[in-house]
Amino acid sequence: MKQGTPLGLEIQKYYDEGKLVPDSVVLGMIKDELDRPAAKGGAILDGFPRTAAQAELVDRTLAQRGQRLNHILLLDVTEEELVRRMSARARVEGRTDDTPEAIATRLQVYQRDTAPLIAHYAQRGIVHRVPGTGTVEQIAGEVKRIIGR
Repeated sequence: MKQGTPLGLEIQKYYDEGKLVPDSVVLGMIKDELDRPAAKGGAILDGFPRTAAQAELVDRTLAQRGQRLNHILLLDVTEEELVRRMSARARVEGRTDDTPEAIATRLQVYQRDTAPLIAHYAQRGIVHRVPGTGTVEQIAGEVKRIIGR
């Protein structure tokens, strides 16, 4: 979005409305990123997949490349803390997608669509819960420990 690319501008429309970007757009972006030399040794998909359909798409796309998801990191934070953080982010960064209504909708969508994926990936033994409170350094240290970096 910051670079003003056609894909970034398309994503900006959804972002500004607090809506999820359609799966086809996100998957196209992920494929582009996975094709970059920097992703040769692996990549981190932040906030994706969020739905069962996305999980199926990403699993299929990675399988076609001979790759797979190795770790799912679940940052455990209370809903109250999430609302506090997003509200503060809206004030500090002027984000248009962090209105109280958008936050409430996002949390409902998470419970309905994303939370069930935890069980899906837990069956594969790749879900790791990370406390999402503490310092950035503490959280980053735990993430690095889990992914072996």
